[in-house]
Amino acid sequence: MYHGSLERPLIIYFHGGGWTIGDLDTHHPFCLHLANQTRCTVMSVDYRLAPEHPFPTAHNDALAASRWIIDNLNALAPNNGEVVIAGDSAGGNLTLATAARLPDEPRLRGCLMMYPAIQHYHAAMRSYTEHAKSGPLTTSIMRWFTDTYLDGLAPA
Repeated sequence: MYHGSLERPLIIYFHGGGWTIGDLDTHHPFCLHLANQTRCTVMSVDYRLAPEHPFPTAHNDALAASRWIIDNLNALAPNNGEVVIAGDSAGGNLTLATAARLPDEPRLRGCLMMYPAIQHYHAAMRSYTEHAKSGPLTTSIMRWFTDTYLDGLAPA
């Protein structure tokens, strides 16, 4: 946890990594920067990863952690009683999905999604054809992340 101001919301942060890699350590520098720049307390939340824990595990973990944080907001580090959910890439996907599952939560004041993974790959998409071999996220790696997390489920 990265401490901020009593005048600011607490930020719940979900790391990226294609639902298969990444953890609290990989995103420590960014979370520290986010706390310093926003003066918000940032609580970085880890979640179980695929392939050992395919969909919907990460989504359920994100929701459970968010509910716990919101329910215990007054006992946690400095905050103004409000939360913002944030994340990058797969964490941006978890941010959007979690917020959608908390539609009546008055303490949820917003979402910050950085380059969120919100669309399943499609071979005909312009970005996938133009950047098919652009590293590090080639088309085959993006397909692997999604397929590994979905574990045989058809994309919605």
